[in-house]
Amino acid sequence: MDSVTTYRTNPGTAVVLVTVFAESTKNRLERQAVVKLRKGGTETAIWQTTDERSLAAFTNIGFGNYEIEVSAVGYLSLQKEMPVGD
Repeated sequence: MDSVTTYRTNPGTAVVLVTVFAESTKNRLERQAVVKLRKGGTETAIWQTTDERSLAAFTNIGFGNYEIEVSAVGYLSLQKEMPVGD
């Protein structure tokens, strides 16, 4: 059973959780991945590595549109756009 994790954020911000799966098996990736979160219209990015659960957590993220890029050794990188808001 997975444990429950809580995240604290500042008012008017969000938590973005990214779980990385292997496309071929649909299972959580068994190696570390790097997740980049970039706000649309800017060049500013923040990075997180995935943990043992293939999860990357970003806290205190302002509302808006973001681009997420995931890369891991042996896999093609993937980019997706995602809105963050309340």
